[in-house]
Amino acid sequence: MSAKPANADQPAAIIFRAGQRAVVPRWTAAEIWRLRTAKRMSVRGFAAWLGVSDRMVSKWEGGTTPGPVNQAALDSALRLCSPEDLVRFHEGPDRPRQPDPGPTHSPTPAPRKQLMASGEQLPAWLWDDDGVRTALREHDIGYLFKMLQHHRISQRTIARKVGMQQSEISEILAGRRVGQYTVLLAICAGLGIPRHLMGLSYGEPVASPPNPLDEPTP
Repeated sequence: MSAKPANADQPAAIIFRAGQRAVVPRWTAAEIWRLRTAKRMSVRGFAAWLGVSDRMVSKWEGGTTPGPVNQAALDSALRLCSPEDLVRFHEGPDRPRQPDPGPTHSPTPAPRKQLMASGEQLPAWLWDDDGVRTALREHDIGYLFKMLQHHRISQRTIARKVGMQQSEISEILAGRRVGQYTVLLAICAGLGIPRHLMGLSYGEPVASPPNPLDEPTP
């Protein structure tokens, strides 16, 4: 049995193999939406079934590609589907077209409740955001701080976490670039960012720099 011809609104590829079981080479928003609707589950119910947060499912259906661990989890979930679920998965209605948000630097998530109380680390899922990953790779710290503010994390909290003055956070948000290696290390340590996302070595100790911006103090 072969998959239906793909079009722009259908999943990229659904292959049927041994025992008429569907195999998805790569899970994207379309396949995840199709699996959830085939199971006739709400976002919350689907998330509980998979063992992830409903926020994560919303991110996937919004366009964030699951990482390898969750790709495997979705494969396992598909194998547990009943024959009736699989029929709906393969032959159900296409996902409604999503409005084009226009060109943006990255998908902007909806504002959330306060993510971080005093002494807590930021949640690991924040580093899965495509825009944040791009900003980290390019050392665009201004964009990173803007994303944290979008999630209702104040300049004061950011400053406390990374060992800077609030005025310095404001300068970075206004466009001041940060390139000093020790400062980037301190930002990773303070916010719980995996160093490899910035291309930094894990062998370097973290020290508090005397001047956290690019330009030296006269």
